[in-house]
Amino acid sequence: MDINNYTNELLLDFLDAFHTELTNSLQSKYGDKWLSEGVFRHLKKDQFVRIEQMLNSPMRVVDMPREPEELYGIEHLANIVRGNWEILRERFQERNKTEVYLDEIAELRHNLAHRRKHHLVRTEDLIRFAQNARGLLQSIGSPEANRFSSIIDSLTQGGKPWGTPLGGQLPPHDEIYDEFIGRPDQLRELGEWFMGDAKPVVVWGYGGAGKSALAFKFAKEVQESAPADTDAVIWLTAKHSEFVEGTTRDRVPDFSDVSSFCRVVWEALYEETPTQIPDAEETQRLIDELNLTQCLIVVDDLDTLLDETETIDFLLYGLRACKSKILYTSRQRMPGLRHIEVAGFEREELQDFVQQRALEYGVPVEECIRRAEAIRSVTGGYPLFVDDLIRYSMLVGIDDAISDWTHRKGDAAREYALSRQLQHLEGMSSDVLIAVAAGNRALTMVEIGLVAGLTDEDAELGVNNLLKWQLLYKSVRDEDSTPVFNINANTKRLTRNTFRDDRRLDSMTAAFGTLTGERIPEAKRRAIATAIAEAHRTLRTTGVDVAVNQLKTRMTGELADAPDLYGIAGWLYAQKDEYVDLARESFRTAHRLGVRKVDPYFHWIEMERRIAEREVGRVQERELLGL
Repeated sequence: MDINNYTNELLLDFLDAFHTELTNSLQSKYGDKWLSEGVFRHLKKDQFVRIEQMLNSPMRVVDMPREPEELYGIEHLANIVRGNWEILRERFQERNKTEVYLDEIAELRHNLAHRRKHHLVRTEDLIRFAQNARGLLQSIGSPEANRFSSIIDSLTQGGKPWGTPLGGQLPPHDEIYDEFIGRPDQLRELGEWFMGDAKPVVVWGYGGAGKSALAFKFAKEVQESAPADTDAVIWLTAKHSEFVEGTTRDRVPDFSDVSSFCRVVWEALYEETPTQIPDAEETQRLIDELNLTQCLIVVDDLDTLLDETETIDFLLYGLRACKSKILYTSRQRMPGLRHIEVAGFEREELQDFVQQRALEYGVPVEECIRRAEAIRSVTGGYPLFVDDLIRYSMLVGIDDAISDWTHRKGDAAREYALSRQLQHLEGMSSDVLIAVAAGNRALTMVEIGLVAGLTDEDAELGVNNLLKWQLLYKSVRDEDSTPVFNINANTKRLTRNTFRDDRRLDSMTAAFGTLTGERIPEAKRRAIATAIAEAHRTLRTTGVDVAVNQLKTRMTGELADAPDLYGIAGWLYAQKDEYVDLARESFRTAHRLGVRKVDPYFHWIEMERRIAEREVGRVQERELLGL
């Protein structure tokens, strides 16, 4: 079952329950004449036969020639209720609201009965219908209202009572947007496209307009709605470079050519690729598969591939041979393809977005809403720029933020705002931000320290500051529940632009490459990070001795000679004066094994400094120098 069929069944249940109570009310008033007095005179003659059959039928739908699953009667309920308002006034009380609820339910019924092949019910539409149905059933006294209340609770908490979401590959939504606002017309148009016959569509608009956000929102809805005849939803970004100050800078894409595109689609579907497929056959093999296994494939940032003739030809034209749906995002319109434009926010959508971001950043909401038109004039209403401007207003106030944007505009204003914000952050926040932007995945706290060359304390301070400013977001790595930190794509691009002439960006990019190299296998690296995190946690809760013993139990097998673990052992021993010799031995071993992290050296120096300060009054100056 998919969301459309589930909604249809729920409509039938509402119709049964509402008709039962409505019939009882009319019979109480008119007795045996309830049909003629309560129904017939409020409908056209050609409608009456159909309604009479429905109200008298013990079946859930009228047994008469019709399309499968088609409903009858809901579109006439408003007329019946309106005509008998004197009887029903006490129950419903608000006539306009009652009629609006019935009309909205009738519209949903029409879409499902007559446009099912071209209409995809959105979760928001289903929740709205369930709320309307509950209100009507409560008013008319139906016990089914309680069931609809339970359904609403389940839906609003993320439940999917129609079944399991589709498989495939989608990034975490935090990488694309914090909270989605508006765009109902574009989402509706995408739904019509998806349920129709046309294969490719291009979501296009200028940079910062929210193309990726719209595409992701729709892709997530399709995945969770699990529409019939769709097997998977796959998200791929084509961006393999970015143009900055006259130069092209490389970044890691999901694919870079036709062969890698075919491979990542196979992996998203089956977590492996077919072996020994000749290059000449791989595209046809994929197209054949996408005819049998129908997918929604989103190709983000298509325009970055326009110079790759072979790849762009395959994406735009070769894939048309398959039955799967292909959605592209691009800053340019693509000739010959259906287009959906994403422009800047205006009016209500802009106010909603401004309010949501102001609440998120803790700035005066009413002031921001009052200045919404000024915000639109300097940002074009593009969500990316509006978001950065409001975050910048945390520092200087909304009026000064608008003024600064007026003088600089666009990316120049964003870079200026980011640099000003970092100047006011404590600790090594800019180092942490650059370190995370230099990578292509989320980093643990330990990895951030390695890439940025920071102590654990400085890395933690920088991360916490950036979390407060919403420049980083925190998640949990699925494999071992380790906290990791990442940055959304737009902020990453902005950070790289802002620090393009800063040597730290190049050095941290190189450090990230070393971090993810083959010198330390992924499983071993994660085991080391977990051991270090547990050592920190145990020291705080149970003390040095337990933390050291726990760490030693982990330093076996492949971790027996891990320099980072010897470094953390030295730090643990350094917490107690009686373990100084053991601390020195551990620090020396970490150095001998080639530890790359700065923390062991920092803690070693701190320990020796404390010892030297205690000895100042008891040793000669020349001996102190020896220390």
